Amino acid sequence: MRRQNTEPIEAVIQRYIKTIGAEPKLLEIRVKNAWETTMGQSVVMQTQTIFMKGKTLFLKISNPVLKAELMMLKQHIIIRLNEEAGPDSVFEIRFI
Repeated sequence: MRRQNTEPIEAVIQRYIKTIGAEPKLLEIRVKNAWETTMGQSVVMQTQTIFMKGKTLFLKISNPVLKAELMMLKQHIIIRLNEEAGPDSVFEIRFI
């Protein structure tokens, strides 16, 4: 006895996440995890604050030299984060 109107569990979960409005927070978690895996432990240890506002990633880096280097590599970092966290996850990075 099989139901006629079945749908994949992934679709049900995605619809539920949209319904409760948890998409922005889940995106932020994915981007934070991508930051840790992409940038490595030494950069993560220098990162004091990391949060998302829309599609913009805000970072506070404690080492000014590292901050200057990351600012020069901003576009490359965005590409790598989007590869890791999903397409169009991050449009801009701002250092605070």
